[in-house]
Amino acid sequence: MMFTKLLLVLLLAACVPAQVQICDMNPPDRVECGYPGISADTCRSRGCCFNSAIRGVKWCFHPKAQVCDVNPAERIECGYPGISADTCRSRGCCFDSAVRGVKWCFHPKG
Repeated sequence: MMFTKLLLVLLLAACVPAQVQICDMNPPDRVECGYPGISADTCRSRGCCFNSAIRGVKWCFHPKAQVCDVNPAERIECGYPGISADTCRSRGCCFDSAVRGVKWCFHPKG
């Protein structure tokens, strides 16, 4: 039973698109993703970023996407051994543990 769950998690992780969402962007560069009064939860459920720290700018906006399709031999380290996928992605980096012996947390292209 435990093996089946682990296998399912690994298969689902392999289906994740090779992109990282970046929400740290200049307010003038934000592209609207919601509507006035949208909640943080509703905004994020749409796959968008929410930041209400600055008045007078878009709070719910589309993230920048960075391509994580990097040849394993060309990956540039962005983490440390044992870093979790969540911590890696929170740094704006890509995480792919499918290939042994290469960097799993690495900088995206461009």
